[in-house]
Amino acid sequence: MQIQINTDNHIDGHEALQSRVEGMIEQFLGHHYQNLTRIEAYLSDANAAKPGEMDKQCALEARPRGADALAAS
Repeated sequence: MQIQINTDNHIDGHEALQSRVEGMIEQFLGHHYQNLTRIEAYLSDANAAKPGEMDKQCALEARPRGADALAAS
């Protein structure tokens, strides 16, 4: 399975962030991991002009084998 991490221009998508997000996704999926071909994560900062941690957003798109993609945010 492939995990793709996308960030907006306000979030630094450095290697440590990539590894952390991949680890969280793999841990959360558990045994369902094998039933997916790809997961895409879209990380964004809704209020980039203002400081704070409560304005971050994550949208996920999962692509199960032989089925339509599923999305959540």
